Amino acid sequence: MAELPELVITGIAAVSPFGIGAGPLGEGLASGKPAFSSLRLFSSSFPPGVAAMVEPFEPGKLLGKGIRLMDRTSLLLLSAIALDLRKTIDSMDKSRLGLVLGTGFGSVHAISSFDRTRLLEGPDGVEPGLFPNTVFNCPASQANIRFGITGLTSTISNGFTAGIDALAYARSAILWGRADAVVAGGADELCEEIYTGFSRCGLMSPSGKCAPLSPGHDGLLMGEGAAMALLETAQAAERAGRRPLARLSGLAQRSSPITSYSAGPLVEATVEAVNDALGQAGAAAGEVDAIFAGANGVPQIDDVEAAAFRSLWGEKVPPVTAVKGLIGESYGAGAALQTAAAVLALRGAQGRQVRVALVTSMDLHGRASCAVLRAPALASQVA
Repeated sequence: MAELPELVITGIAAVSPFGIGAGPLGEGLASGKPAFSSLRLFSSSFPPGVAAMVEPFEPGKLLGKGIRLMDRTSLLLLSAIALDLRKTIDSMDKSRLGLVLGTGFGSVHAISSFDRTRLLEGPDGVEPGLFPNTVFNCPASQANIRFGITGLTSTISNGFTAGIDALAYARSAILWGRADAVVAGGADELCEEIYTGFSRCGLMSPSGKCAPLSPGHDGLLMGEGAAMALLETAQAAERAGRRPLARLSGLAQRSSPITSYSAGPLVEATVEAVNDALGQAGAAAGEVDAIFAGANGVPQIDDVEAAAFRSLWGEKVPPVTAVKGLIGESYGAGAALQTAAAVLALRGAQGRQVRVALVTSMDLHGRASCAVLRAPALASQVA
């Protein structure tokens, strides 16, 4: 059997509550200061709350005209790509470039607003130009149009794990020859509908604090954002003169569907996924230098990850970073922002040597996904 080509990440893009761009994300995470503040995005009649928002957000400065009718998720995604990846994308063969987006909700606010207007005012009352925002794959399609990407495109909606699952889909597309390179990651907005839904499900922190993997954790706080990675083979990157930021050495998913929550099966699924990804990467558990966990303050999720880590490492668990403790739970964007944080760590953003990073994500429905990233061979030369 022919050896599979090595896949590398040659660019990352991010919009987070720390600001627009991968740089502010790295700086914000390094500071350790949470990005939470009082809600300002919603109407004044909405009950007070705390969240991590991309605010101020002025997409017109990056995107120019043609965005008036776009939904917020699309604008978050387009802004990330425009700042951090557009120059590279413009130098590529866009007919062989794909885009895979993980999202939990697309733009549920646009869907809700459109339907509300139609119900209250009838079909003649709605703005036809807003209808595209009600389609789940609208953000990915808007990115394809804006940046001229004409290769494959897919939208993955797998909840908390969508950001990693989008990378897995992108990897398969490249290995099967459907694309030479793929921009993959996740995006989700913060809106009244999502905030209310999480609150009514009992997942929000009643104390107004997000403390993942801590004894006092009592729920999550919401966030929003987008993060995308440019994935291609090492050979293609070398031919084009693009220096790898990281090697995507392992990806694995496991599912243990449950009708009522039970930690045991999900712990086992997480351990299996991690071992599978490490095996693909040719790495032992002891070689992992840092873990970027999906823990978000919800005890059921935090406890599963903690139990899985103990099963894998005993009392010698590598340093764990729970980025959602600083930027909130952004659902489809969450695991993508974790991945971006891991890439930044491989470049020295944490102020210590990280050669092998593990990214984990799971949800309450029994799904676990993880990725293993290695530092590139010439990591010291990456600017």
